[in-house]
Amino acid sequence: HVVGAREVLCAVRNAEAMNLTPTQVGDVLKHTQEPGDLPKELPPSVNIREIYTLLEKAGMIGEFEPFYLDLSHKLRHNEALALTERGPEGLRACAVVSSITQRGAILSALAVEESSRRQGLGSALVKKAESYFPGKTMYVFREKNKNKEFYRGLGYTKTDTWAVSYTHL
Repeated sequence: HVVGAREVLCAVRNAEAMNLTPTQVGDVLKHTQEPGDLPKELPPSVNIREIYTLLEKAGMIGEFEPFYLDLSHKLRHNEALALTERGPEGLRACAVVSSITQRGAILSALAVEESSRRQGLGSALVKKAESYFPGKTMYVFREKNKNKEFYRGLGYTKTDTWAVSYTHL
């Protein structure tokens, strides 16, 4: 309350310690990449507006302007990674790694257009994103009851539980 936060994302145990009531919970998944070399090619440039539109269709995103400002800044400073898969009719799938540290990265968004699902696009994008982080741990904050088998099939395991709590202003 003191810093003006309207929303807090943290481990469930921390929300409980702060007497916050979680409104959403899910699993924190991790997958440690084998050591290796970075891909030879740089990530291709992406159209952030197209990524936003796909994430919006999937019900995964809020307002455009904060998303655009944050992602474009992070991409320019190599603090994020965005990968896309295009088809003849436009963007079919996207993956966004929104946070990168010395030891890990967070895969914060993965979306595949509904008509392109079950064709391996999501798996391929996750694997391609992982290739940019050899020897690091990739994390996913998975929503409860969503995509459990998908991430399990890619080698991700549960390491913690996250919670979102909304503060009262």
